[in-house]
Amino acid sequence: MRALEVAPIAIVVGTDSPGMPWRLLNHAHDALQSTDAVLGPCEDGGFYLLGLRRCSPGLLADIAWSESTTFMQTWQRLINAGLKPGRLDPWYDIDLPEDLDRLQADIGAGAVVAPHSARILADLQCSGKSTPLSSENAENLSARNGGTHLE
Repeated sequence: MRALEVAPIAIVVGTDSPGMPWRLLNHAHDALQSTDAVLGPCEDGGFYLLGLRRCSPGLLADIAWSESTTFMQTWQRLINAGLKPGRLDPWYDIDLPEDLDRLQADIGAGAVVAPHSARILADLQCSGKSTPLSSENAENLSARNGGTHLE
């Protein structure tokens, strides 16, 4: 991981977790002061965040991505590599139309702050489509949102 060549820690956040609370990123940073790695589990068995103090070549090779076992495979891989991992609180990601429904409801209730995603969801509703929450729109949300930062 090139980031570890220039910094003491590296934290990677999934682009399909809009509105992830900053507190989770802060907890990851804090955890990396006393652990070698930190992993934030998604409710579907994946993970939304991986933080590392060191990374051996091939650490994540041959992990089964987008599976209900991805988090546990990665957790075990960290342990097998001699790393002491820490676990964050769970969060969710956007993989299915139902996930967009949840995100939209959370934004509407003020439980999630995701202004870019909120704007995109509103644009999709105004576009005349019967529903903004189709599989195509779920994929477009991450692409249109840029997926490069917390909102």
